[in-house]
Order: sequence, then C-alpha cells, then structure tokens
Amino acid sequence: MPHPSRRLDLFLVPADADNPPDRGRFEALQRTLAERDVLDDAGAPGPHAERLVDGGFAALRFEEGEGRRLYANQQGGFRVRCPACGANLVPALHANWSDITEDGGRELTCPECGGVSPVIDLQYEPPAAWGRWAVRVADAGSASLHAEARRAVEDVLGPVRVVARRVA
Repeated sequence: MPHPSRRLDLFLVPADADNPPDRGRFEALQRTLAERDVLDDAGAPGPHAERLVDGGFAALRFEEGEGRRLYANQQGGFRVRCPACGANLVPALHANWSDITEDGGRELTCPECGGVSPVIDLQYEPPAAWGRWAVRVADAGSASLHAEARRAVEDVLGPVRVVARRVA
C-alpha cells in the first residue's frame, strides 16, 4: 500500500460536470492571475503565488480527457452513500463506471432502497467531482483557495468544485 505523499494537487472542476473543455477560459484565467502577479508572464508561479493558496504552488495546468472523469484523491479511495438510506454506493458506482465516464450514465440506482440519484450530486468523502476538464494547481502549499482567489477563478470559469488530491 502506498504511503501518503507530501505532494498535494488541487483540481478546480466546473460545477457543471458536462461543461465542454474550454482552453480559452483557462487562458483568460491565466491572464487574470498574471495581472495579480500570481503567475508571471510565462505562466509560472509569480511573486504573489501565495495569493492563490497558502504556500504557493508549482504550476497551473489545463486538463481534459475523453468524456467525464472523477477528480478525486488517489490515496485511500473514497466513500459515497445513498442520500435516502445511507447504503454504500461505491460498488454500484464501479459497476456503472464505463457508462458514467462515457457521458451516458447520469444517475445511479441504490441497490438497497432503489433510490435514484444524479452521480454528480452525490456526496463523496473525501470530496470528489465529476467533470470533463479541470484546472490543476500542481504541488499546492495548502488544500484550499483563498476566498479572494476563488472569487477571481469563478469570475472567469464559473462555479467550481475544489478537489484536493494527494499524489503518490
């Protein structure tokens, strides 16, 4: 079993899980952060990188994949429970993984109570988020964005979910 890493990445995932990848909005975010000296002109962390997260960060990257993916912690797994009865939904989630990631499956049926829930609205522990793209804050110094930075990010990207991931 891998040991917890000291490296922490934060993913800024659009709250709308079906939001198509948009490199233009990422580039607009880079310009906004450069104006605040969070990034330098080359896109590397600037003199005020700590305005984004305490302790700064190593890089800001645009990530996209085929279809939807789950941005989540990579060490220790996650838990997700049925909002109606509290049953463990992880086995049902894994059984429907291909359908969900290929943009077909948007709901999950609880094997215990039959309740149907949108996969993007389930409560993951630790927090996770479905999306087609994200902005990765690589090697972040802390697990949360500063409030002012979050407002600046959401002014450009729209509402985001912040997911922390320890990297092995």
